[in-house]
Amino acid sequence: QATAHTAQGTLTQEIGDFWLRGHYRFHYQDAPWFWMAMASSDMPAWAPRTADSDLATLHAQELGLSARWFFERQGALTARSSFVSVGYLHYWRSNGLATHLATVEMGLGFQ
Repeated sequence: QATAHTAQGTLTQEIGDFWLRGHYRFHYQDAPWFWMAMASSDMPAWAPRTADSDLATLHAQELGLSARWFFERQGALTARSSFVSVGYLHYWRSNGLATHLATVEMGLGFQ
């Protein structure tokens, strides 16, 4: 059995028709009992095993920042408000995987 725990914090600042949002996430997980970097030669072929790095014991961190402009504001900023957003995300984990992402999104509100 593998266990995992995640904590995330988000801060949002509204400035007129704009939102600035930052977030941080920390994730820790244990590997399942059948995870191993290398199988031994005396293991039976039917024995479950995996070397998938996504299932290894690890901790991961994510840091992000985004800006959102509401170009069609419907009262309080709700699902009916249309927006354009750009952002940046950096993700890294203890087993060597790291990535940088740029995001662009658009949401069209419905009446």
